Amino acid sequence: MKQTKPVWLPHLTDAVPLAAKDKKISLYTIALEGWRRGLELTFWSIRGEDGEFQLRYQLSDGSNVHQFQGSKGDRITDEAEAICDDKSRTNEAMRAHGVPVPHGKTFTEAATDEAVIAYAKDKGFPLVLKPTNASGGKGVIVNIRDEASFQKAVTYVRQELGLKHVIVEQFVEGEECRVMVLDGKVLGAVQRRPASVTGDGKRSIAKLIEQKNEDRREVPHLYHRPIKLDRHFYTTMHASDWTLRTVPKAGETIVVKRVSNISAGGDPVDVTDLLSEKIKETAIRAAEAVPGLPHCGVDLMVDPDWKEAVVIEVNTKPGLGSHLFPITGTSRDVPRALIDFYFPASANAPRSDHVYFDLGPIEAAVKAAGASRITVAPAPKQTGTIQQSFTCEGALKQQKHQLERLMKELTLYGTVSLLKNKTLTATLLGTPEDLQAVKQRLKESGTVTAEESSRMIAAEFVWHDDTRPSFVEAYIKRRQLLEEWKLEEKAAARTAREASGIRTRLKTRFGRR
Repeated sequence: MKQTKPVWLPHLTDAVPLAAKDKKISLYTIALEGWRRGLELTFWSIRGEDGEFQLRYQLSDGSNVHQFQGSKGDRITDEAEAICDDKSRTNEAMRAHGVPVPHGKTFTEAATDEAVIAYAKDKGFPLVLKPTNASGGKGVIVNIRDEASFQKAVTYVRQELGLKHVIVEQFVEGEECRVMVLDGKVLGAVQRRPASVTGDGKRSIAKLIEQKNEDRREVPHLYHRPIKLDRHFYTTMHASDWTLRTVPKAGETIVVKRVSNISAGGDPVDVTDLLSEKIKETAIRAAEAVPGLPHCGVDLMVDPDWKEAVVIEVNTKPGLGSHLFPITGTSRDVPRALIDFYFPASANAPRSDHVYFDLGPIEAAVKAAGASRITVAPAPKQTGTIQQSFTCEGALKQQKHQLERLMKELTLYGTVSLLKNKTLTATLLGTPEDLQAVKQRLKESGTVTAEESSRMIAAEFVWHDDTRPSFVEAYIKRRQLLEEWKLEEKAAARTAREASGIRTRLKTRFGRR
């Protein structure tokens, strides 16, 4: 497939803050879609069974309230989640409804490694070994072609990773893709290509991987998902005729991992328009085979002609980042479809696409507060407002604090940043009268330049919580204090370097010969 420049949704381009890029694309974009429509957005935190902090959120239109976990909404039942979390139960549900799946067998923790290996020898290669209760491709070994490799895979998955409940199934040749299904309809499909690099005839594979990882940081969904030199990488390399020092020919593509998971360095490519009606039907039937599952992600292995497919997994919390930010193809607005499904009355509501909220302070505040609930203030309406950028010189720290006070006083939205203690920049949203008042106040204390801007606004100071004392205010004060400490440390270090330089020069000039 020829790689073309992706077409992303304009209202999400540059609207994903850094905190959301850390495996929270689905959560953030769904919450953002509802918030921009005027729905009330509330966050809180819980502790999972493993003790890890987990962020939860809900949206409300005043009459209806729906809670979400990532991309999973509350219309998905606990029974559906239990079935999809267990790959053996998923396969049973598929077979019971005549949905095509790879042939294989499930082995419980009681089964010995020898029994698993004996089944593989009888079944014949190539095979796939995967745990029944892992995610993100953890422990999944594909295209195992001989007994020795299978034995190593069993030892790694069942002994080293401790994932003893596994499935051994036939390896199906073809293309792996994720299909998003909602209410009996296909919203989008993404092919997950295995991690690869394309040669230029000059750089080694090691250098090409470094460049590929730099490029992936430009994609919100891939920001924290580089190609890592892990077991999957070295297993693939040892089975190939290349090394990290190999210099591929110009245009030559080298697959550096056999697995295609995005978290393992795979590339998401939109293939929605390539799906045949039969493939779409297979994905829809897979969702319908699990009771209480109105929307999900269906992982398929598609034949080379893109006519038929078999189901390899069903997910209740599929990641939406690949559909929103493919490296090739067109974005599919899955968050919009989900909010339409949960809040149909808001489908035609105007959206405040010019603003977004910063997830970082909210996440930090609810994490500190435990079960505290934090509600994001309503998105500012675009009617009667303009954007302007301000650049200030002079007493920067005082003007920064003054700007922040003015934002609260005049109900302005936007960001204020101090760059390298040399330049204060602000991008604000508000009525022309309020913006003029800001310029007038700032002119009294320094030089100010202002110009209209098309940048999207991050509404950082328009959210609140219901705790006493406010964890939001405490977080902001702590962040400001840390910034001041950093500036003081830099100033002290600079002074120390200057003093050291003076001592060195004096010693050189007047020291003993």
